[in-house]
Amino acid sequence: MAVGMIKTLESRITQMKEFDVTFAKTVKGISADVNALGIEFNVEELSADKSVRSHIRKRTQKLTNVLERFKRDINKVLEDLESADVE
Repeated sequence: MAVGMIKTLESRITQMKEFDVTFAKTVKGISADVNALGIEFNVEELSADKSVRSHIRKRTQKLTNVLERFKRDINKVLEDLESADVE
């Protein structure tokens, strides 16, 4: 009976490791897509008004900050995934 349980556990661990490899590849693909995200505006071309340019910069900065946090979080997940062993 113990031999059967050991084989079952070894099989589960193998399946988990195989999933982790596949999942890591998927997350890497997502990471590449996320790294391509961004927004760029040439505020000088959009408006001659200083207040409007300032407004555009503030709005753009908020989105840029959100995207940077998201990129950082995705990369952290990938690092954790690649360094973790199956529990």
